[in-house]
Amino acid sequence: MKKLDSITPDSLTPPQPAPGESRIYDRYGDVSYAGFQPLPDVLLFHQAELDLKSGDLNVLLNILAHWYYPDSMPYLRTTTIAKRMGVSARSVQRSIARLREIGLIGRGEDTRDGERFDVGPLLERLKPYAQKRIALRWALRGQFGMA
Repeated sequence: MKKLDSITPDSLTPPQPAPGESRIYDRYGDVSYAGFQPLPDVLLFHQAELDLKSGDLNVLLNILAHWYYPDSMPYLRTTTIAKRMGVSARSVQRSIARLREIGLIGRGEDTRDGERFDVGPLLERLKPYAQKRIALRWALRGQFGMA
């Protein structure tokens, strides 16, 4: 443990990218080095149409934070999500059941490291919203500063 005690924030900060080199760093600064996840805008913009309650969205974001590779379903323990959210594991289990019921996640196999979650159904549900947004952006390109 002695080695960890000598670590300070200054000793871990990587060099800053040149301005404009990283849009994420330009927006979030050093915070971005702690990690981030790509998130489709349509998930946030259409949460009401998807029938997502705020707690369910929070659970879903925690699941998505553990999805690293397209061909490998994310997995984690419900107790981990519960600790992060400051709620009971039972609350998280109810949200997961609801996410399955409304067709946003599928059931994967359980592992000793946690339950696997199939996010394929979420992507299928988001496609029509994404297609509509892409068509709108394409139609408005060059207007209102949109590229």
